[in-house]
Amino acid sequence: MRSSTELHCVSPSLSAGTGSLTLNISDGLTTTTSFEFVFVDAPSVENLHPRSGSVHGGSAVMVYGAGFEPNPACRFGDNRATTATLVSSTTIMCTSPMVEAPGSVWLSVSNGADE
Repeated sequence: MRSSTELHCVSPSLSAGTGSLTLNISDGLTTTTSFEFVFVDAPSVENLHPRSGSVHGGSAVMVYGAGFEPNPACRFGDNRATTATLVSSTTIMCTSPMVEAPGSVWLSVSNGADE
């Protein structure tokens, strides 16, 4: 529980499709509420260009893959991209963040900016 009005739930790993989310609250009174919940396939990254940029950030990196949706988020290692713009369901443009030192990092993508 995050607050008296907000819960944080982690869904199990399931195949894409529609299911239901049922919430049972028991605090003297029992309340059961059901909601439709849609599971989607995770986005996948197949390629990116360019494959390097300045430690000062600001490099536009085109990420190519599948399953991209509105409000994408990109991470360069532990650092969130300055911007992430959906171009199409197969392309995202991410602006690299500033980093402390040169080196290689993994680029990851998620759907929904509130990752």
